[in-house]
Amino acid sequence: MPKIASTLLPLALAALLLASACCSQRQLAEDPAPVQPQRVHPYRTANFTCAVAGTTVNGQIRLAEDSIIWASASKVVELGRAVATPDSVIVYAKVMGSCFRGTYDDLYRRFHYRTSFADLQEMLTAPDADARLQSLARRFGVAAEVRIQPWRESKEASFPIYVPPHVKSL
Repeated sequence: MPKIASTLLPLALAALLLASACCSQRQLAEDPAPVQPQRVHPYRTANFTCAVAGTTVNGQIRLAEDSIIWASASKVVELGRAVATPDSVIVYAKVMGSCFRGTYDDLYRRFHYRTSFADLQEMLTAPDADARLQSLARRFGVAAEVRIQPWRESKEASFPIYVPPHVKSL
């Protein structure tokens, strides 16, 4: 597996986080109609760049706080996508034709990297996210320069991921 391709998988996994969406709807027992309006916090999204061995990859991270982290990476064509929820992770390395699907325990067994949804979310939204992602890349033996642009709120966001049935599992 080429060094750049093997690097993208953990970076795409790490790059899974940002945005916030919470819904709160309450109805008092004595009121026949809802009296509290639905509160929706917009999703957050951020673009990122990752330079590895003279190759720069661009991407986007979307986050609905405490709910889902989505990332996509491309270099002329889309290289892959990743989605993390509080209980599962999917990383589709499209360019490699392979996919990882499982829990955080499965992730640890396969890649020997222990993390959780909360850890990923905190890492991506921390003020020093660039440094944390670069440190993570070094942990996997890759010298990468990572830059996450400032997060911005978005009223609408989707978190698409489709893995064709013929894709091999990692």
